[in-house]
Amino acid sequence: MKYKLSTLNSQLSTLLFAVLFAAPLRGQVIIGSSANPKAFSLLEIDATNNKGGLLLPQLTDGVRDGLVSGGSASGDKMAAEGLFIYNAGNDCLQFWNGENWISICSDSSIGQPLDACTVAPAQPGVITGSKAVSSKSTSGVIYSISPVAGATSYTWTVPAGWTLPGGGATLTTANLSITAFHGAGASGGNITVRANNDCGNSAVSILAVTIFDGCGAFISRNPDVWKEFMCYNLGVIGNPDPFEPSEEVNGDYYKWGDPTAAAGPEAGQPDDWSSDEPDGYYGSGVEEEVTTDKSGDDPCPPGFRIPNKDEWEGVIKNNSKMNKIAAGSTWSYDSDENWTGAMFGDALFLPTAGSRNKRDGLLANRGANGYYWSSTLDVYSTVYELDFDDKNLGVYDSSSRTNGRSIRCIVE
Repeated sequence: MKYKLSTLNSQLSTLLFAVLFAAPLRGQVIIGSSANPKAFSLLEIDATNNKGGLLLPQLTDGVRDGLVSGGSASGDKMAAEGLFIYNAGNDCLQFWNGENWISICSDSSIGQPLDACTVAPAQPGVITGSKAVSSKSTSGVIYSISPVAGATSYTWTVPAGWTLPGGGATLTTANLSITAFHGAGASGGNITVRANNDCGNSAVSILAVTIFDGCGAFISRNPDVWKEFMCYNLGVIGNPDPFEPSEEVNGDYYKWGDPTAAAGPEAGQPDDWSSDEPDGYYGSGVEEEVTTDKSGDDPCPPGFRIPNKDEWEGVIKNNSKMNKIAAGSTWSYDSDENWTGAMFGDALFLPTAGSRNKRDGLLANRGANGYYWSSTLDVYSTVYELDFDDKNLGVYDSSSRTNGRSIRCIVE
């Protein structure tokens, strides 16, 4: 049976509408028109003659939730599936899907969804950032993730003894990255993050981090590879601050392929300098072969070796560089009195120890340039090296094996 309600008499229409819905009748209803309702409509509202819309009940969160609270006399969770209300607290249409209230918000100026969700966001992807952090560095460490579809915020946590901006161990923010600080006595543990929206929270993603009493840097960012380095150049004596330029942190100078130092850190010409080329080699001794093998002539202590060309290039490309100058010093070619260097990332300091000339062993460029051997020969049997100053840094293939250079060892 089909019923027609005319808009000519609003009072009669309202009364008839109430009667129809109160009576146990089965049929189709159209409001606002004398036309037949469409075949697929149980209830149809026609605004051709009377302009208006459907006004839903305007409820607060508390009243809304009471409608479907399990076990109460006011409703049943599953029976309420499809119930629509207007949330007066956040100005949003919402419906109950049997388990959660689903928001259907819109911005009338553009007609596009705004902060709408249908499900909780997915678990965030891999957390990028340092997996091993030096206890000697107090700089903040950046951790980040890729955007998660539908997420409106992210909740980060850090291990005991770490803090996030604001001073706490937990932070909820819309940002995809945070800066974590490890204070004195901080321990290793898990950096975690979860994605959130109005529909719920995701599972957490976890990055295990350790704190060690050492130094290191990223040699890759895709994927993240963080490698430990020794904190000092070979030849440093004692335990000076490994992150500050000083006379004590420059170390010895080596010819490429020689397991023993050719000269110490003192200025001037060494008494026993020889311009002969060493018989040995670092790495494989094969031109353009990049290897992580440690040769028998490698002077690094057990567990460490000389970095290869790709690892030094990775340090350059994947770590920020910050120049450091000791009090009273300047970046200059004065090889006697200037103590400078550069931080690569937050846990690797390399002093500008200069070099020894291959002909006479005279010290040059201390306080201006850092020269560090790699284990890789180029096609001319000269050696790739890390070379940096206060403005530039790079890996070059122009150094003769008989020059005296610094050595900084990387973990095997």
